[in-house]
Amino acid sequence: MTIYLVVSIITLLFISVLGLHVYFSNRRQALNQEFAFLIFSCFVWVLANFLSDIFGNENFCLFWKRFSFVGGALIAYSFYRFTLVFPRVKKYKFNHGYVILAMTIVFIVLSPTKWTVPDIYFENGFCQMATGLLVFPFLIYFSLAILVAVFNLTRGYVTYSKIEKSQVKLVLTGALIAVAFGVTGDLILPLLGRPGIVILGLYGLLFFFVFTYYAILKHRLFNIRVAIGKIVVYCLYFATALVVGLLIAFLNSRLAQPLPITIVAPFIALAAVILFQLLGYYHKIAHYFYPTFRNTEMTIAKLEEKLTEVLETDTMASLLTTTLKQAFDLQKLAILVKNLQGPLLVKNNIGFSQPTLDSFAKAIEPSMIPILQKIKKPFGAEEVIALSNRVKPIQIADLQQLAQLLQTNQINVVVPLWFRKRLVGLIVLGEKANQNPFTTEDFQLLAALSYQTSIALHNANLYSEVKKRKEELERFYRLTVGREMKMVELKKKNLELEQRLREK
Repeated sequence: MTIYLVVSIITLLFISVLGLHVYFSNRRQALNQEFAFLIFSCFVWVLANFLSDIFGNENFCLFWKRFSFVGGALIAYSFYRFTLVFPRVKKYKFNHGYVILAMTIVFIVLSPTKWTVPDIYFENGFCQMATGLLVFPFLIYFSLAILVAVFNLTRGYVTYSKIEKSQVKLVLTGALIAVAFGVTGDLILPLLGRPGIVILGLYGLLFFFVFTYYAILKHRLFNIRVAIGKIVVYCLYFATALVVGLLIAFLNSRLAQPLPITIVAPFIALAAVILFQLLGYYHKIAHYFYPTFRNTEMTIAKLEEKLTEVLETDTMASLLTTTLKQAFDLQKLAILVKNLQGPLLVKNNIGFSQPTLDSFAKAIEPSMIPILQKIKKPFGAEEVIALSNRVKPIQIADLQQLAQLLQTNQINVVVPLWFRKRLVGLIVLGEKANQNPFTTEDFQLLAALSYQTSIALHNANLYSEVKKRKEELERFYRLTVGREMKMVELKKKNLELEQRLREK
Protein backbone atom coordinates (compact mmCIF):
# COMPACT_ATOMS: atom_id res chain seq x y z
CA MET A 1 0.00 0.00 0.00
CA THR A 2 2.83 2.37 0.89
CA ILE A 3 4.58 1.83 -2.48
CA TYR A 4 1.30 2.46 -4.30
CA LEU A 5 0.70 5.73 -2.46
CA VAL A 6 4.27 6.90 -3.06
CA VAL A 7 4.04 6.06 -6.79
CA SER A 8 0.66 7.84 -6.97
CA ILE A 9 2.03 10.99 -5.35
CA ILE A 10 5.13 10.97 -7.57
CA THR A 11 2.95 10.50 -10.67
CA LEU A 12 0.60 13.32 -9.66
CA LEU A 13 3.46 15.71 -8.98
CA PHE A 14 5.38 14.76 -12.12
CA ILE A 15 2.48 15.15 -14.54
CA SER A 16 1.33 18.35 -12.81
CA VAL A 17 4.72 20.00 -13.25
CA LEU A 18 5.03 18.69 -16.80
CA GLY A 19 1.55 19.92 -17.71
CA LEU A 20 2.18 23.41 -16.36
CA HIS A 21 5.52 23.63 -18.15
CA VAL A 22 4.09 22.49 -21.46
CA TYR A 23 1.05 24.75 -21.33
CA PHE A 24 2.74 27.95 -20.20
CA SER A 25 5.76 27.49 -22.47
CA ASN A 26 3.49 28.34 -25.42
CA ARG A 27 -0.18 28.32 -24.47
CA ARG A 28 -1.27 29.70 -27.85
CA GLN A 29 0.10 26.67 -29.68
CA ALA A 30 -2.51 23.97 -30.40
CA LEU A 31 0.00 21.19 -29.70
CA ASN A 32 0.74 22.53 -26.22
CA GLN A 33 -2.98 22.96 -25.47
CA GLU A 34 -3.86 19.42 -26.50
CA PHE A 35 -0.97 17.85 -24.61
CA ALA A 36 -1.92 19.84 -21.50
CA PHE A 37 -5.49 18.51 -21.90
CA LEU A 38 -4.10 14.96 -22.11
CA ILE A 39 -2.07 15.51 -18.94
CA PHE A 40 -5.14 16.90 -17.16
CA SER A 41 -7.11 13.78 -18.15
CA CYS A 42 -4.38 11.52 -16.76
CA PHE A 43 -4.31 13.62 -13.60
CA VAL A 44 -8.07 13.09 -13.11
CA TRP A 45 -7.71 9.30 -13.50
CA VAL A 46 -4.73 9.03 -11.14
CA LEU A 47 -6.33 11.32 -8.55
CA ALA A 48 -9.62 9.39 -8.60
CA ASN A 49 -7.87 6.06 -8.01
CA PHE A 50 -5.61 7.59 -5.39
CA LEU A 51 -8.54 9.02 -3.41
CA SER A 52 -10.52 5.77 -3.68
CA ASP A 53 -7.69 3.91 -1.89
CA ILE A 54 -6.45 6.46 0.60
CA PHE A 55 -9.64 6.41 2.72
CA GLY A 56 -11.50 3.39 4.04
CA ASN A 57 -15.03 4.80 3.71
CA GLU A 58 -17.06 2.63 1.33
CA ASN A 59 -19.27 5.40 -0.07
CA PHE A 60 -16.24 7.59 -0.61
CA CYS A 61 -14.37 4.79 -2.39
CA LEU A 62 -17.39 3.90 -4.52
CA PHE A 63 -17.79 7.51 -5.67
CA TRP A 64 -14.14 7.87 -6.73
CA LYS A 65 -14.00 4.42 -8.38
CA ARG A 66 -16.90 5.46 -10.57
CA PHE A 67 -15.33 8.86 -11.16
CA SER A 68 -12.15 7.17 -12.43
CA PHE A 69 -14.14 6.25 -15.57
CA VAL A 70 -14.42 9.99 -16.26
CA GLY A 71 -10.63 10.16 -16.28
CA GLY A 72 -10.41 7.08 -18.51
CA ALA A 73 -12.87 8.53 -21.03
CA LEU A 74 -11.03 11.85 -21.06
CA ILE A 75 -7.70 10.07 -21.62
CA ALA A 76 -9.03 8.28 -24.70
CA TYR A 77 -10.52 11.44 -26.19
CA SER A 78 -7.64 13.77 -25.28
CA PHE A 79 -5.04 11.35 -26.70
CA TYR A 80 -7.07 11.15 -29.92
CA ARG A 81 -7.12 14.96 -30.14
CA PHE A 82 -3.41 15.15 -29.37
CA THR A 83 -2.55 12.89 -32.30
CA LEU A 84 -4.45 15.19 -34.66
CA VAL A 85 -1.96 18.00 -34.06
CA PHE A 86 1.18 15.92 -33.51
CA PRO A 87 3.53 16.18 -35.24
CA ARG A 88 3.03 19.82 -36.13
CA VAL A 89 3.21 19.32 -39.88
CA LYS A 90 -0.38 18.15 -39.75
CA LYS A 91 -3.25 20.56 -40.08
CA TYR A 92 -5.15 21.27 -36.90
CA LYS A 93 -8.60 20.12 -37.96
CA PHE A 94 -11.03 17.59 -36.46
CA ASN A 95 -12.63 15.71 -39.33
CA HIS A 96 -13.87 12.43 -37.88
CA GLY A 97 -13.97 12.77 -34.10
CA TYR A 98 -17.71 13.20 -33.61
CA VAL A 99 -18.34 9.52 -32.85
CA ILE A 100 -15.50 9.40 -30.32
CA LEU A 101 -16.69 12.67 -28.78
CA ALA A 102 -20.26 11.40 -28.50
CA MET A 103 -19.12 8.14 -26.89
CA THR A 104 -16.91 10.09 -24.48
CA ILE A 105 -19.84 12.24 -23.37
CA VAL A 106 -22.03 9.15 -22.90
CA PHE A 107 -19.49 7.40 -20.68
CA ILE A 108 -18.80 10.56 -18.67
CA VAL A 109 -22.53 11.02 -18.03
CA LEU A 110 -23.03 7.34 -17.10
CA SER A 111 -19.86 6.96 -15.02
CA PRO A 112 -21.51 7.87 -11.63
CA THR A 113 -24.09 5.07 -12.06
CA LYS A 114 -24.09 1.45 -10.96
CA TRP A 115 -23.72 0.42 -14.61
CA THR A 116 -19.99 1.12 -14.36
CA VAL A 117 -19.26 0.09 -10.76
CA PRO A 118 -22.19 -1.57 -8.99
CA ASP A 119 -20.29 -2.30 -5.80
CA ILE A 120 -16.84 -2.30 -4.21
CA TYR A 121 -14.91 -4.50 -1.81
CA PHE A 122 -11.55 -4.24 -0.04
CA GLU A 123 -8.70 -6.66 -0.53
CA ASN A 124 -5.21 -6.25 0.93
CA GLY A 125 -6.03 -2.67 1.82
CA PHE A 126 -7.04 -1.75 -1.76
CA CYS A 127 -10.47 -0.74 -2.97
CA GLN A 128 -11.58 -3.20 -5.67
CA MET A 129 -14.58 -2.79 -7.95
CA ALA A 130 -17.22 -5.17 -9.17
CA THR A 131 -17.59 -4.74 -12.93
CA GLY A 132 -20.83 -3.32 -14.25
CA LEU A 133 -22.57 -3.74 -17.59
CA LEU A 134 -20.72 -0.78 -19.16
CA VAL A 135 -17.17 -1.95 -18.40
CA PHE A 136 -16.86 -4.17 -21.48
CA PRO A 137 -18.39 -1.52 -23.85
CA PHE A 138 -16.07 1.03 -22.25
CA LEU A 139 -13.09 -1.23 -23.02
CA ILE A 140 -14.19 -1.44 -26.68
CA TYR A 141 -14.64 2.34 -26.86
CA PHE A 142 -11.27 2.98 -25.24
CA SER A 143 -9.49 0.55 -27.59
CA LEU A 144 -11.20 2.08 -30.63
CA ALA A 145 -10.14 5.62 -29.66
CA ILE A 146 -6.54 4.51 -29.08
CA LEU A 147 -6.40 2.63 -32.40
CA VAL A 148 -7.66 5.69 -34.27
CA ALA A 149 -5.09 7.81 -32.43
CA VAL A 150 -2.28 5.42 -33.38
CA PHE A 151 -3.45 5.56 -36.98
CA ASN A 152 -3.27 9.36 -36.83
CA LEU A 153 0.30 9.16 -35.57
CA THR A 154 1.53 6.74 -38.21
CA ARG A 155 -0.43 7.57 -41.37
CA GLY A 156 2.05 10.17 -42.61
CA TYR A 157 5.19 8.64 -41.11
CA VAL A 158 7.11 8.42 -44.40
CA THR A 159 6.73 12.16 -44.95
CA TYR A 160 8.01 13.16 -41.51
CA SER A 161 11.42 14.68 -40.95
CA LYS A 162 14.08 12.82 -38.97
CA ILE A 163 13.23 14.69 -35.78
CA GLU A 164 9.48 14.15 -36.23
CA LYS A 165 10.02 10.41 -36.73
CA SER A 166 12.01 10.24 -33.50
CA GLN A 167 9.25 12.12 -31.68
CA VAL A 168 6.56 9.79 -33.03
CA LYS A 169 8.54 6.69 -32.02
CA LEU A 170 9.05 7.94 -28.47
CA VAL A 171 5.47 9.09 -27.93
CA LEU A 172 3.98 5.99 -29.56
CA THR A 173 6.17 3.60 -27.54
CA GLY A 174 5.28 5.32 -24.27
CA ALA A 175 1.58 5.47 -25.16
CA LEU A 176 1.34 1.76 -26.04
CA ILE A 177 3.10 0.76 -22.80
CA ALA A 178 0.79 3.02 -20.78
CA VAL A 179 -2.36 1.69 -22.47
CA ALA A 180 -1.28 -1.95 -22.09
CA PHE A 181 -0.48 -1.52 -18.39
CA GLY A 182 -3.50 0.64 -17.59
CA VAL A 183 -6.13 -1.41 -19.41
CA THR A 184 -4.76 -4.68 -18.02
CA GLY A 185 -4.57 -3.51 -14.43
CA ASP A 186 -7.75 -1.43 -14.27
CA LEU A 187 -10.20 -3.15 -16.67
CA ILE A 188 -9.19 -6.57 -17.96
CA LEU A 189 -8.32 -8.13 -14.58
CA PRO A 190 -11.66 -7.06 -13.00
CA LEU A 191 -13.49 -8.41 -16.06
CA LEU A 192 -11.76 -11.76 -15.48
CA GLY A 193 -12.91 -11.74 -11.87
CA ARG A 194 -9.51 -10.96 -10.41
CA PRO A 195 -8.49 -7.98 -8.26
CA GLY A 196 -7.41 -4.94 -10.27
CA ILE A 197 -3.85 -3.67 -10.03
CA VAL A 198 -4.09 0.09 -10.45
CA ILE A 199 -0.38 0.55 -9.85
CA LEU A 200 0.24 -1.03 -13.28
CA GLY A 201 -1.56 1.92 -14.85
CA LEU A 202 0.56 4.34 -12.82
CA TYR A 203 3.73 2.67 -14.01
CA GLY A 204 2.37 2.84 -17.56
CA LEU A 205 1.67 6.57 -17.26
CA LEU A 206 5.15 7.16 -15.86
CA PHE A 207 6.58 5.29 -18.85
CA PHE A 208 4.53 7.43 -21.24
CA PHE A 209 5.49 10.74 -19.68
CA VAL A 210 9.15 9.77 -19.27
CA PHE A 211 9.30 8.87 -22.98
CA THR A 212 7.49 12.09 -23.89
CA TYR A 213 9.65 14.11 -21.51
CA TYR A 214 12.73 12.70 -23.22
CA ALA A 215 11.27 13.76 -26.56
CA ILE A 216 10.82 17.23 -25.09
CA LEU A 217 14.41 17.54 -23.90
CA LYS A 218 16.04 15.74 -26.82
CA HIS A 219 13.91 16.83 -29.74
CA ARG A 220 12.41 20.22 -28.73
CA LEU A 221 8.87 18.87 -28.81
CA PHE A 222 7.53 21.70 -26.68
CA ASN A 223 10.63 23.90 -26.31
CA ILE A 224 10.59 23.98 -22.51
CA ARG A 225 14.13 23.06 -21.52
CA VAL A 226 15.06 26.63 -20.64
CA ALA A 227 11.71 27.13 -18.91
CA ILE A 228 12.46 24.13 -16.68
CA GLY A 229 15.85 25.60 -15.81
CA LYS A 230 14.30 28.92 -14.87
CA ILE A 231 11.65 27.26 -12.69
CA VAL A 232 14.39 25.33 -10.87
CA VAL A 233 16.33 28.57 -10.35
CA TYR A 234 13.26 30.32 -8.94
CA CYS A 235 12.55 27.41 -6.60
CA LEU A 236 16.14 27.49 -5.34
CA TYR A 237 15.91 31.24 -4.84
CA PHE A 238 12.73 30.82 -2.83
CA ALA A 239 14.21 27.98 -0.77
CA THR A 240 17.32 30.02 -0.03
CA ALA A 241 15.32 33.06 1.02
CA LEU A 242 13.15 30.84 3.24
CA VAL A 243 16.17 29.21 4.90
CA VAL A 244 17.82 32.61 5.46
CA GLY A 245 14.63 34.02 6.93
CA LEU A 246 14.12 31.07 9.28
CA LEU A 247 17.76 31.19 10.38
CA ILE A 248 17.69 34.92 11.14
CA ALA A 249 14.31 34.56 12.87
CA PHE A 250 15.73 31.73 14.99
CA LEU A 251 18.81 33.77 15.95
CA ASN A 252 16.61 36.77 16.67
CA SER A 253 14.44 34.69 19.00
CA ARG A 254 17.56 33.79 20.99
CA LEU A 255 18.33 37.40 21.80
CA ALA A 256 17.53 38.73 25.24
CA GLN A 257 15.38 41.38 23.58
CA PRO A 258 14.22 40.19 20.09
CA LEU A 259 14.30 42.86 17.38
CA PRO A 260 11.02 43.89 15.70
CA ILE A 261 10.26 42.51 12.24
CA THR A 262 10.63 45.95 10.63
CA ILE A 263 14.33 45.87 11.56
CA VAL A 264 14.93 42.18 10.88
CA ALA A 265 13.27 42.11 7.40
CA PRO A 266 15.91 44.29 5.65
CA PHE A 267 18.66 42.04 7.02
CA ILE A 268 16.86 38.97 5.69
CA ALA A 269 16.53 40.53 2.22
CA LEU A 270 20.17 41.67 2.18
CA ALA A 271 21.45 38.28 3.32
CA ALA A 272 19.33 36.48 0.71
CA VAL A 273 20.63 38.72 -2.10
CA ILE A 274 24.24 38.16 -1.03
CA LEU A 275 23.70 34.38 -0.96
CA PHE A 276 22.09 34.48 -4.41
CA GLN A 277 25.21 36.13 -5.79
CA LEU A 278 27.61 33.82 -3.96
CA LEU A 279 25.82 30.60 -4.90
CA GLY A 280 25.30 31.63 -8.54
CA TYR A 281 22.22 29.45 -9.08
CA TYR A 282 21.44 30.89 -12.48
CA HIS A 283 24.82 30.13 -14.02
CA LYS A 284 25.02 26.67 -12.48
CA ILE A 285 21.57 25.66 -13.65
CA ALA A 286 22.21 27.24 -17.05
CA HIS A 287 25.30 25.06 -17.45
CA TYR A 288 23.06 21.97 -17.55
CA PHE A 289 19.74 23.13 -18.99
CA TYR A 290 20.98 25.55 -21.66
CA PRO A 291 24.79 25.51 -21.76
CA THR A 292 25.11 27.45 -25.01
CA PHE A 293 22.22 29.85 -24.58
CA ARG A 294 24.02 32.42 -22.43
CA ASN A 295 27.11 32.37 -24.66
CA THR A 296 24.94 32.75 -27.74
CA GLU A 297 23.00 35.59 -26.13
CA MET A 298 26.23 37.48 -25.36
CA THR A 299 27.59 36.82 -28.86
CA ILE A 300 24.40 38.17 -30.46
CA ALA A 301 24.53 41.26 -28.23
CA LYS A 302 28.11 41.99 -29.33
CA LEU A 303 27.12 41.46 -32.95
CA GLU A 304 24.32 44.03 -32.63
CA GLU A 305 26.84 46.58 -31.34
CA LYS A 306 29.20 45.92 -34.25
CA LEU A 307 26.41 46.23 -36.80
CA THR A 308 25.90 49.88 -35.86
CA GLU A 309 29.48 50.60 -36.91
CA VAL A 310 29.33 48.91 -40.33
CA LEU A 311 28.18 50.68 -43.49
CA GLU A 312 29.33 48.26 -46.17
CA THR A 313 26.85 45.55 -47.19
CA ASP A 314 29.58 43.03 -47.95
CA THR A 315 31.29 43.65 -44.60
CA MET A 316 27.97 43.32 -42.79
CA ALA A 317 27.16 40.03 -44.53
CA SER A 318 30.59 38.63 -43.64
CA LEU A 319 30.18 39.71 -40.02
CA LEU A 320 26.74 38.10 -39.78
CA THR A 321 27.95 34.89 -41.38
CA THR A 322 30.98 34.51 -39.12
CA THR A 323 29.12 35.32 -35.89
CA LEU A 324 26.02 33.22 -36.53
CA LYS A 325 28.04 30.22 -37.67
CA GLN A 326 30.05 30.36 -34.46
CA ALA A 327 27.10 31.12 -32.14
CA PHE A 328 24.80 28.34 -33.39
CA ASP A 329 27.47 25.91 -34.66
CA LEU A 330 25.91 25.87 -38.12
CA GLN A 331 26.81 23.70 -41.07
CA LYS A 332 24.80 25.77 -43.54
CA LEU A 333 24.22 29.51 -43.57
CA ALA A 334 23.47 32.14 -46.19
CA ILE A 335 22.80 35.87 -46.25
CA LEU A 336 20.49 37.22 -48.97
CA VAL A 337 20.32 40.98 -49.48
CA LYS A 338 17.76 43.01 -51.39
CA ASN A 339 18.87 46.40 -52.66
CA LEU A 340 16.50 49.36 -52.83
CA GLN A 341 15.32 48.49 -56.33
CA GLY A 342 16.88 45.11 -57.10
CA PRO A 343 16.00 41.44 -56.40
CA LEU A 344 17.25 39.22 -53.57
CA LEU A 345 20.91 38.40 -54.11
CA VAL A 346 23.17 35.96 -52.29
CA LYS A 347 25.92 37.86 -50.47
CA ASN A 348 27.44 35.07 -48.37
CA ASN A 349 26.95 31.33 -48.47
CA ILE A 350 28.30 28.42 -46.41
CA GLY A 351 27.16 24.88 -47.18
CA PHE A 352 24.20 25.59 -49.47
CA SER A 353 24.47 25.04 -53.20
CA GLN A 354 24.20 28.21 -55.27
CA PRO A 355 21.34 26.85 -57.45
CA THR A 356 19.39 26.02 -54.26
CA LEU A 357 19.67 29.59 -52.97
CA ASP A 358 18.90 31.09 -56.38
CA SER A 359 15.73 29.01 -56.75
CA PHE A 360 14.75 29.79 -53.15
CA ALA A 361 15.18 33.54 -53.73
CA LYS A 362 13.09 33.39 -56.92
CA ALA A 363 10.36 31.41 -55.15
CA ILE A 364 10.23 33.90 -52.28
CA GLU A 365 10.05 37.05 -54.38
CA PRO A 366 7.52 38.32 -55.20
CA SER A 367 4.87 35.59 -54.71
CA MET A 368 5.75 34.72 -51.10
CA ILE A 369 6.15 38.29 -49.82
CA PRO A 370 2.50 38.50 -48.56
CA ILE A 371 3.02 35.25 -46.64
CA LEU A 372 6.26 36.53 -45.10
CA GLN A 373 4.43 39.68 -44.03
CA LYS A 374 1.99 37.46 -42.12
CA ILE A 375 4.81 35.62 -40.35
CA LYS A 376 7.21 38.58 -39.82
CA LYS A 377 9.35 36.75 -37.22
CA PRO A 378 11.94 33.97 -37.78
CA PHE A 379 10.26 30.78 -38.91
CA GLY A 380 10.76 27.18 -39.89
CA ALA A 381 8.47 24.67 -41.57
CA GLU A 382 6.58 24.09 -38.31
CA GLU A 383 5.80 27.78 -37.85
CA VAL A 384 4.63 28.04 -41.46
CA ILE A 385 2.18 25.15 -41.04
CA ALA A 386 0.94 26.51 -37.71
CA LEU A 387 0.01 29.74 -39.49
CA SER A 388 -2.55 27.94 -41.68
CA ASN A 389 -5.31 28.61 -39.12
CA ARG A 390 -4.83 32.39 -39.33
CA VAL A 391 -4.72 33.02 -43.07
CA LYS A 392 -7.29 33.09 -45.82
CA PRO A 393 -8.09 29.75 -47.49
CA ILE A 394 -6.54 30.99 -50.73
CA GLN A 395 -3.18 31.41 -48.97
CA ILE A 396 -3.03 27.92 -47.47
CA ALA A 397 -1.59 26.53 -50.72
CA ASP A 398 1.18 29.15 -50.57
CA LEU A 399 1.94 28.15 -46.97
CA GLN A 400 2.19 24.50 -47.92
CA GLN A 401 4.43 25.41 -50.84
CA LEU A 402 6.68 27.47 -48.56
CA ALA A 403 6.90 24.66 -45.98
CA GLN A 404 7.73 22.18 -48.72
CA LEU A 405 10.34 24.57 -50.08
CA LEU A 406 12.06 24.74 -46.69
CA GLN A 407 12.01 20.98 -46.18
CA THR A 408 13.19 20.18 -49.70
CA ASN A 409 16.13 22.58 -49.50
CA GLN A 410 16.99 21.52 -45.90
CA ILE A 411 16.44 25.03 -44.57
CA ASN A 412 15.71 24.94 -40.84
CA VAL A 413 15.14 28.62 -40.10
CA VAL A 414 14.56 31.74 -42.19
CA VAL A 415 14.97 35.16 -40.57
CA PRO A 416 13.18 37.81 -42.66
CA LEU A 417 14.66 41.30 -42.33
CA TRP A 418 12.00 44.01 -42.55
CA PHE A 419 12.36 47.76 -42.59
CA ARG A 420 9.05 49.61 -42.55
CA LYS A 421 7.12 46.77 -44.21
CA ARG A 422 9.79 46.39 -46.89
CA LEU A 423 11.90 43.25 -47.15
CA VAL A 424 15.59 44.18 -47.12
CA GLY A 425 17.08 40.70 -46.75
CA LEU A 426 16.91 37.13 -45.48
CA ILE A 427 19.11 35.10 -43.17
CA VAL A 428 18.87 31.43 -44.14
CA LEU A 429 20.03 28.85 -41.59
CA GLY A 430 20.56 25.15 -42.16
CA GLU A 431 21.09 22.42 -39.59
CA LYS A 432 23.46 22.62 -36.65
CA ALA A 433 26.63 20.56 -36.58
CA ASN A 434 25.39 18.66 -33.50
CA GLN A 435 22.04 17.91 -35.22
CA ASN A 436 20.11 19.60 -32.39
CA PRO A 437 16.99 21.49 -33.49
CA PHE A 438 16.53 25.22 -32.99
CA THR A 439 14.87 26.02 -29.67
CA THR A 440 12.33 28.71 -28.83
CA GLU A 441 15.15 30.67 -27.23
CA ASP A 442 17.15 30.50 -30.48
CA PHE A 443 14.15 31.95 -32.30
CA GLN A 444 13.86 34.72 -29.72
CA LEU A 445 17.53 35.64 -30.11
CA LEU A 446 17.22 35.65 -33.89
CA ALA A 447 14.08 37.81 -33.67
CA ALA A 448 15.94 40.34 -31.51
CA LEU A 449 18.88 40.28 -33.92
CA SER A 450 16.65 40.75 -36.97
CA TYR A 451 15.44 44.17 -35.81
CA GLN A 452 18.92 45.66 -35.45
CA THR A 453 20.13 43.90 -38.60
CA SER A 454 17.24 45.26 -40.65
CA ILE A 455 18.05 48.84 -39.67
CA ALA A 456 21.76 48.34 -40.27
CA LEU A 457 21.12 46.68 -43.63
CA HIS A 458 18.76 49.46 -44.71
CA ASN A 459 21.40 52.04 -43.77
CA ALA A 460 24.00 50.05 -45.65
CA ASN A 461 21.76 50.00 -48.71
CA LEU A 462 21.31 53.76 -48.47
CA TYR A 463 25.05 54.19 -48.06
CA SER A 464 25.68 51.96 -51.07
CA GLU A 465 23.13 53.92 -53.08
CA VAL A 466 24.69 57.26 -52.05
CA LYS A 467 28.15 55.90 -52.80
CA LYS A 468 26.99 54.67 -56.17
CA ARG A 469 25.41 58.05 -57.00
CA LYS A 470 28.56 59.81 -55.89
CA GLU A 471 30.69 57.64 -58.14
CA GLU A 472 28.33 58.29 -61.03
CA LEU A 473 28.47 62.02 -60.41
CA GLU A 474 32.25 61.94 -60.19
CA ARG A 475 32.44 59.96 -63.41
CA PHE A 476 30.03 62.36 -65.06
CA TYR A 477 32.03 65.29 -63.72
CA ARG A 478 35.25 63.84 -65.05
CA LEU A 479 33.67 63.21 -68.41
CA THR A 480 32.15 66.69 -68.49
CA VAL A 481 35.31 68.44 -67.36
CA GLY A 482 37.36 66.37 -69.75
CA ARG A 483 35.05 67.30 -72.60
CA GLU A 484 35.22 70.98 -71.65
CA MET A 485 39.00 70.81 -71.50
CA LYS A 486 39.11 69.20 -74.89
CA MET A 487 36.78 71.87 -76.30
CA VAL A 488 38.99 74.61 -74.86
CA GLU A 489 42.05 72.90 -76.31
CA LEU A 490 40.32 72.51 -79.68
CA LYS A 491 39.29 76.18 -79.75
CA LYS A 492 42.83 77.17 -78.89
CA LYS A 493 44.22 75.08 -81.74
CA ASN A 494 41.61 76.53 -84.14
CA LEU A 495 42.67 80.07 -83.21
CA GLU A 496 46.30 79.18 -83.73
CA LEU A 497 45.50 77.65 -87.10
CA GLU A 498 43.53 80.76 -88.15
CA GLN A 499 46.41 82.97 -87.05
CA ARG A 500 48.88 81.02 -89.16
CA LEU A 501 46.60 81.18 -92.20
CA ARG A 502 46.38 84.99 -91.89
CA GLU A 503 50.11 85.29 -91.68
CA LYS A 504 50.51 83.41 -94.90
